Amino acid sequence: GNAIWFDEAVEKMGADVMRWMYTLQNPSIPIHFGYTYANEVKRNLTVIWNLSKYVDMSCKNIAKEINLDPLSAWMVSKRESLKLSITSNLENMQPHIAMRELKEYFLETLSRGYAQYVRENLDDPKIQAVLYNSFIDGIILMAPFLPFISEKVYSFNSAKKESVFLESWPKPNHKKINKKLETEFELVRNILKELFASREKANINVRWPLKEATIHVNKPKTVKKFLPFLKQKANIK
Repeated sequence: GNAIWFDEAVEKMGADVMRWMYTLQNPSIPIHFGYTYANEVKRNLTVIWNLSKYVDMSCKNIAKEINLDPLSAWMVSKRESLKLSITSNLENMQPHIAMRELKEYFLETLSRGYAQYVRENLDDPKIQAVLYNSFIDGIILMAPFLPFISEKVYSFNSAKKESVFLESWPKPNHKKINKKLETEFELVRNILKELFASREKANINVRWPLKEATIHVNKPKTVKKFLPFLKQKANIK
């Protein structure tokens, strides 16, 4: 038949892969369980593990999170908003929404977002602090969903306590949540994507600097705030 037995699945996929699939699924909708989807989940877990090694290698001189640049302030706001949202969704019996947010946080906000954006500035102890704290807090939040990889990553990167499950549940710092900044930076990220797409369409590699680029937006003040970031990432001199 087409049944997949538990012992076979956990042996081939791994327990956390199965937990990812089940916790991400809306319980009111049947799950499409299978090895093809499991391979995609494995790739996502590999991204998180590689991010843990990147954080460990990069964050050796951590300072306090004070007087942050706009990019780091955005990352901190996203982190504190995540704490608030994950806690709320778990209390409201919606673990699938919480897991969806964790997936977005690790794969997009952190791995393809902040961790990539600050590569050239990781000598700054404040940026190291934001990257490290944002990653570790995310791992603590993820632990109830994916206990095995969370424990492994925590031991590799932090190990302040004997187990990630001995950590206190992260509480949001409401003063650091700036929804306006989060919205503004989403616009900036979309502009950056369009700049990369325009380069690709014109067959101009990002390694080649541009003299200028024209951007048409409804909120120029928002773009101006992040102009140094856009120019650096899009390689516009």
